[in-house]
Amino acid sequence: MQKNACSVGLSLRKQRLTAIIFCLLSAFTLPVPLQAGVPQQQSTYPVKGLVTDAKGVPLPGVTVRYGITGGVTDNGGRFSLRLPEERGRLTFSCVGYKTVTVGYRAGETLRVRLEESRESLEEVTVVAYGEQRRGQVSGSVATVDAARLQNKPASNVLTLAKGQMAGVYFASQSGDPGGNDVSIIVRGASDLAIAGNRNPLFVIDGVIASDDASLKVGGNPLTSLNPDDIETFTVLKDAAAAAIYGSRAANGEVIITTKKGRYNQHPLLSANVSHTFILQPLLPERIGGNAERRARLEAMKNYAGVYYDRETDSYRYPEGYALGKPYDYFWNEGNGADMTVYQDSLNPFYNNSTDLMAYYLRPAHATNANIQVRGGAEGIAYSVGLGFYDEAGTLRGTGNRRFSAFSNLTFKPAHHLYGNFRFYLAYTDNNRSRKGVDAFNPAPTAYSTLPDFLFTSTVLPGPGTPYFGELTRRYESTREKNDSYKLRTSFDLTYEIADGLALKSGVAVDYLQNNQNVFLPKEVNEYGKTYSSGTIARHLMVLNENLLTYRRTLGGSHHADLLLGFSVQQDEMNNNTGKALGAASNTIHYAPWYSQVYDAEARLDLKDYYSDYEKKTMVGLFGRLNYNYRERYYAGFTLRRDASSTFGEDVRWGWFPSYFVGWTFTEEPFMQALKPWLNYGKLRFSQGRTGRIFEYPYLAQGELDQGAPYLGHPTVVPEWWAGVSNSGLTWEKTTEYDAGLDLGLLDNRIGLTFDYYLKRTRGLLYNPPTPGTHTGFLAPWRNMYGIDNEGVELEVKGELTFNYNIKKKDGLENKETWAPCDPRYIDQLIGGWMRAGKDMVALKRRSPLSVSAMRPIHPLLGGLERDKENITFDRSDRPEWHPVNVRIEGSDRLMTKEEIEAYLQNNNRTLTKRIWIPDNSRATGLFVADMAIDLRALFCVTTNQHEPELSPEMITALEAEGWVKSKNVFGECLVMPKAEREKIIPVLANALINWRITSNQARTFSLMETLALAVSDNANHIAGAIRTKLIEEGDKPKAKLIIDETAGAEVFVTLPCASYVVTVNERATALEEAEKKLTDMMMAFDYENQ
Repeated sequence: MQKNACSVGLSLRKQRLTAIIFCLLSAFTLPVPLQAGVPQQQSTYPVKGLVTDAKGVPLPGVTVRYGITGGVTDNGGRFSLRLPEERGRLTFSCVGYKTVTVGYRAGETLRVRLEESRESLEEVTVVAYGEQRRGQVSGSVATVDAARLQNKPASNVLTLAKGQMAGVYFASQSGDPGGNDVSIIVRGASDLAIAGNRNPLFVIDGVIASDDASLKVGGNPLTSLNPDDIETFTVLKDAAAAAIYGSRAANGEVIITTKKGRYNQHPLLSANVSHTFILQPLLPERIGGNAERRARLEAMKNYAGVYYDRETDSYRYPEGYALGKPYDYFWNEGNGADMTVYQDSLNPFYNNSTDLMAYYLRPAHATNANIQVRGGAEGIAYSVGLGFYDEAGTLRGTGNRRFSAFSNLTFKPAHHLYGNFRFYLAYTDNNRSRKGVDAFNPAPTAYSTLPDFLFTSTVLPGPGTPYFGELTRRYESTREKNDSYKLRTSFDLTYEIADGLALKSGVAVDYLQNNQNVFLPKEVNEYGKTYSSGTIARHLMVLNENLLTYRRTLGGSHHADLLLGFSVQQDEMNNNTGKALGAASNTIHYAPWYSQVYDAEARLDLKDYYSDYEKKTMVGLFGRLNYNYRERYYAGFTLRRDASSTFGEDVRWGWFPSYFVGWTFTEEPFMQALKPWLNYGKLRFSQGRTGRIFEYPYLAQGELDQGAPYLGHPTVVPEWWAGVSNSGLTWEKTTEYDAGLDLGLLDNRIGLTFDYYLKRTRGLLYNPPTPGTHTGFLAPWRNMYGIDNEGVELEVKGELTFNYNIKKKDGLENKETWAPCDPRYIDQLIGGWMRAGKDMVALKRRSPLSVSAMRPIHPLLGGLERDKENITFDRSDRPEWHPVNVRIEGSDRLMTKEEIEAYLQNNNRTLTKRIWIPDNSRATGLFVADMAIDLRALFCVTTNQHEPELSPEMITALEAEGWVKSKNVFGECLVMPKAEREKIIPVLANALINWRITSNQARTFSLMETLALAVSDNANHIAGAIRTKLIEEGDKPKAKLIIDETAGAEVFVTLPCASYVVTVNERATALEEAEKKLTDMMMAFDYENQ
């Protein structure tokens, strides 16, 4: 089909737009001096310094900013500037580190230490036409960690991104290697996919990727992209995030950036090679041979059809054999039917058990190799790489191979001038399962597809037989070659006009060419002749974009950034395809001959040819304004106006606005009490409109076909199916509402994102049949229907890290994880902490509670018998509570329970000269534990400079929450507010009094009862308050409890004590009285005035 349309004249409009842009630029640039900075005659001051990471390692490539001037650190992390002021402030920033601003003084060497940016809110997120910190993003944005995409045996990045983003669905039609048919659906399908492809907009390094799926033999735009070259992968899901792309963002937007180098960075070489074996897939359970025969015959016997019974006026199943009644398959209404394949079981031809799945499905393998070099020098940074991927598919005859090369170059040719040059080249060769599908055969034919695994009977002959060879020859002998070439390059320059004001202009080219050749030998062609077809499809996209950006901070609280832009995009698609039949031999897979275009005897066209060319142009004006107050309140507005040559003259232009508001409620003063666990919380709402241009560039102008010759002359006729001219065809528009909640929990280690969205798409293209025939056109296209998508999304991402130091012999050096050193956590306030982090001074806090080791109150009661000590505890009743791992030193293998027992018995010891007695079930003696509470440190944390227990940041946070400055015996300290103490003291007293002492031996566990307590404000008084005396009476010695009332401690004896010793004055309320006594003592202590 040859398509034609009237040309679209845009020269006058381009002149108008150029004038508009010039006026806009003038408005921003005229008030600014032509040369920013200091006049030459003004004196300058030298400033130099060193930038390192937290470990003291020098950092190259760190950006050092002073207003609009500055520089970068060299390979040794050093910098040297000449600045107009003797004193001032410099800002240091680097990817992966927190940005800091510090003061300087000329003549003094400045030392700056950058900390790694651990918090997700500090991460940079790539958005449309720029970058934002994660905490500043107010649209619905999903990202995939680039580390999850690296060094994986997958040809397509979309395969690796599956299941990692809420609301983003990846669909694959066939599972062929290479993932050509993988598509992305963002927040549900926006229409019925009648008028073309519904993928989102793909933007790679700022360049809109040409849509390979629009070509005759292409795939999705990311097929040729090497996943190892990717640095960021971002999906913009709502209108607030994507509306800046206006007419192309109705289905969402995928933004990808590739890896870059850094200024003054030593060359970094990385290489990896992997070969992955994929075992034969687990096939479904299936029956074959006689089992299939019996199942099929049984099914045929049970096959019956209903018939209409006139007498009862109802449909009925036949109750017996009768003419005209379908009793079963073999009766067949009395006509008879047979199924020789299953009935002739004695014939060897029908007595097999062939497994087609096992024949066609095979073990697969994939090879992935990459080499990349990144680095930089003064004023230049580079990143180059080569990649190779080769995959043999699980299905016999399928596979994918890709070669790729990329180069990213960043340079600074002059003061205030920056540039980027990017280049990407890829070659892919794809062997797919749908062989034989081309422009002349758009659907698979029986001559090129696989035999049906389910309906080809297993009783038929298998491999090695003529029948099986004929059955499989259709697939095996069909030859198809699919390869593609991808070239994407871009160049841009950015000039900093003034502080915060920059002008950027760039041009990009995206070129894709797909080549296909299909060959069928004459034995499998329905005409008995060889068949060869060839297709060359090309897509060229040229894009020019000009951006003006302005960022300003007023008074340290008001932050605003403005973006104005103008873009022109032109797409050209052309397709050449032809076919030929009747080569002289099956070895000739192409058509290297002229003429011979018709076989008169067979009345068959031997050659056919088709070519096509399409072109479309789009221009756009757009702007965006974002504002936030102290990163607490956010608001933004975007507006884009696009025009496309695809539409009619009167509906060519379209408006695409959006707005958003956001509130970071955790920055409010009343939320500070929740900061220990709720670190970040943000509410956001957005509404916006996006659009879509249908794929057919001449649909609105009407389409014509080549008609049959008339009197020997060629003719042109309308395309009668849907080619009627309709100048009213216009944009498909989507209005989207989004309400979201973002949370960061536990030091932002756990992130939670919740979104509710509503998408309303209107004006979707459809071509229903036209009533009557008076127009001649059967189904013209119209904007006539709409679809609503509504849903909720919940995404949870967590990062829980437990740090242990491991000895050389795989033992744990420390048994506790690093704590955040936060006394607002009660377990830390009571239990203490010790942190020796890699980038901070060691902070220690000793627990104000001290518990002595258990000891028996009398040797005999402790189970001592002459020269050996009986084991007093056994953990056999609760072995799962405290599992014990035992291994011989130098070995990683854990010993079994039987091996441990044999080892201990053979060596006549357990831990230290102890005998293993596994049958003991409970304690045989009475034990005592002394507990001391240091009230001076109980609710206080030390802040003195000699041994601080807190970081400066934590001290500031506690003071803001009402912790009182004071002094104790250890020096300056902070005291927990009284209201908070009074909540904790009763709980603490109850826990201490009712604490059940357990053995501290690693392999034992037994609960102990509290028989008596002594409470005093002097630890020396407690030691003699309770004693026992051995009474030698009869065969069973007893113990008598001795309470010294003059010792200075108050003693509480419980009722269970009488079951173990001879005692008096025990009380049922002993524990309750002791708890009240302890509570009163802790309440009465003056913590603020010690």
